[in-house]
Amino acid sequence: GSTVQLECQLPGGDTPFVIVPCLQPEGARSRCTITTLTSTPHFTLRELPMWSKKSASSTWTASATYQDATNNPQFELVCPIPNQQFVIKLEVTDHTDPSILFFIVDNNGRQGRGLTGLIPESQILCTSTYIRSTSITKDFVLSSTPSDSYL
Repeated sequence: GSTVQLECQLPGGDTPFVIVPCLQPEGARSRCTITTLTSTPHFTLRELPMWSKKSASSTWTASATYQDATNNPQFELVCPIPNQQFVIKLEVTDHTDPSILFFIVDNNGRQGRGLTGLIPESQILCTSTYIRSTSITKDFVLSSTPSDSYL
């Protein structure tokens, strides 16, 4: 059918909950309506900002060693919104059989400036899976007090 019903009991308190509908196949377009029925007197239902896709490209002539920032491309993510969730997808082209991974690095206080040398373990917030493929995806959630820059 074209309707899905979810019934659940949420614990009380001020904790926000997010409903995330997923449509298959990937890339399909649709319209979505959410209806809620609740006896809770202080209830708010709102659409969160739509996921927006931003892409950046880079090229490099020779990759660096593991966890070395000097010769590997770097992309900066600036988003001061606490608890914001991202899904990051890295795609490699022009290579027949790559093995890839990426790190999310805390670059606080260095907005607009990349790293050189080995990335300090203390600055790595999460690491994707190391995979032999042309693409990899990893989700990442900012803390309640986000940094001003992530690489």
